[in-house]
Amino acid sequence: MLSQPNYREIKSSYLITKEAIELAKLQDIDTKKYKELLKSALEQVLDALGISFDEIRGIKKMDAFF
Repeated sequence: MLSQPNYREIKSSYLITKEAIELAKLQDIDTKKYKELLKSALEQVLDALGISFDEIRGIKKMDAFF
């Protein structure tokens, strides 16, 4: 550490805000929000490829039957 008069020592530390993955319980996971975020991210990529998110999920459009 520097021992100059105009410097002060700052100790590094961390703050634990969330549980580690190993400690998380299944009921702690907000699956609805997780799916919303996943859909939002994938829709942008799939839109560029001309594929709808619902097709990936297995939801057929009426066009597929004719």
